[in-house]
Amino acid sequence: MYYEHSYRTVKDDTDYKCVSDYVWVQIVNNLDKVEVKYRPILLLLEETRPKLSPL
Repeated sequence: MYYEHSYRTVKDDTDYKCVSDYVWVQIVNNLDKVEVKYRPILLLLEETRPKLSPL
């Protein structure tokens, strides 16, 4: 999908991949280096990740 007024294409739900456990551990271990605005969503994902994995 592409919008005329936008220079970016919009991703479809199928365009996203799961983050491997190795990469996720690196994100969590370096959370202090992540921009503050992204921390709440990463913490939420960290708390719900075990519940989402069977999906």
